[in-house]
Amino acid sequence: MSISQMGAAKILVVHSRLTVVPSKPTPAGKVHELPLLDHTMQRHFVRSIYYFNSTTAKDGNQMIEDLKESLCRTLSSYPVYAGRLRRKEDGKWEVKCNDAGVRVYEANAHLSLDDWLTTSNHPAESELATTEIIPNHAISPVAIAQFTVFKCGGLAIGFSWLHILGDPSCGALFMKAWGETHRAAQILHPPFYRASILKIRPDLNMKTKSAAYYAANFCSKRSDTDFDSAAESYETVSFKFTHDAVQQCISEVEEGCHRYEPVNPFDVISALFWAAIVKVNGKSNSADTELSIGLEFRKIQNPPLPHGYVGNAQIFTGISSSVNDLINKDLSYASRLVNEAVTSIDTAEIESVICWLEQQERQGNGLCSKPTLFYGPDLTCCAFENFFCYDVAFDLGKPIHISYFVQPLAGEGLILILPGPDGNLSRTVVVTLPKDQIRQLCEDLSLLKYTSDFRKQSWLWGHFSIAEESG
Repeated sequence: MSISQMGAAKILVVHSRLTVVPSKPTPAGKVHELPLLDHTMQRHFVRSIYYFNSTTAKDGNQMIEDLKESLCRTLSSYPVYAGRLRRKEDGKWEVKCNDAGVRVYEANAHLSLDDWLTTSNHPAESELATTEIIPNHAISPVAIAQFTVFKCGGLAIGFSWLHILGDPSCGALFMKAWGETHRAAQILHPPFYRASILKIRPDLNMKTKSAAYYAANFCSKRSDTDFDSAAESYETVSFKFTHDAVQQCISEVEEGCHRYEPVNPFDVISALFWAAIVKVNGKSNSADTELSIGLEFRKIQNPPLPHGYVGNAQIFTGISSSVNDLINKDLSYASRLVNEAVTSIDTAEIESVICWLEQQERQGNGLCSKPTLFYGPDLTCCAFENFFCYDVAFDLGKPIHISYFVQPLAGEGLILILPGPDGNLSRTVVVTLPKDQIRQLCEDLSLLKYTSDFRKQSWLWGHFSIAEESG
């Protein structure tokens, strides 16, 4: 039965809500300190959804019971996800590792996994990764898991967490560790909790491009916007790029008027979508347009951070162009702008941002007491290409599809560039825009010549249509 045939019937029914705690008690009084980079993300949360073709002989109920049991064991290594946020006297947050637990939802979808993944008009995908958003962080769970069993087999595992705990790479490594624990395998990238690793000298140079970008964009420019009252309806679409499609993009840049070497997948894909989105968002050709770029820096930092670092290792920078140049010059023009911004990020730039954040905190202008949104109002593009999301494996095989969302956002939209299911250069691109722009984007020939494989979903911030069974 297709979604349109189901009419107003509830497609997703939540039938269980419980709390899962670590299998081993966490030592009393254990606290996880949150550095300032974590505090920059305190108004956001992350949803991730992993889809599996269930070929196991176990029935659905036993499969989920086994997953809950392995989640308990995984939380013993990651007690931060089972804790609760606590505000300190200085206004900063910390995690009290009190084993309060991860909230777990169980649901059934009255739809096959194939139908869910292939339809272009399914309900909010975010329903597969429930959140409990309340203003008081201190009493809400910091992480939520959801198991959704599809008709005729198939399973979606949703995992949501407060962004203040860690970036999407951090969440992917938790999921990977959960899968390894489930299979009784060794955790290859164990959690690394030492937040002091990002402590720096207070006398470092802050006259860098990155520190200037934070000062211009995350204080004066963004603090005046009331994001909480934003009621725009957004729509999200996922595009799949094969290895060959990405290679074709790279080859075009290598032959373009502004060619450079080496060309990276993130350069060309972000440039491609930046130009395509500018064409549908109504900006005048004589105007300027900006792109905010989010980068994960675990391996940019020198010395590099461990893969398992628990926290936010993410930095933002920005580029600008005239609309006329962006849409009329060949792809190599925008791709080169992206590449120059990305390759300029080094240890000095990262440390200057941390130093600037600490200075603002000392002066009473910090983001702990005056948090803002880091995704918006400019179009934002984040590189999540190198994390281990397709290495998440339980006894169900590897995921056949993965979705990630960062919420809330406001303004022009968000582009997330993720690994593709086929490895190599393949990529999945998740784009969230105001609803009236998505249809035009999906009809853009500059995108369709590389990919015609996309899935849409509509959602309105804060609105969910999950039905819970009574009793």
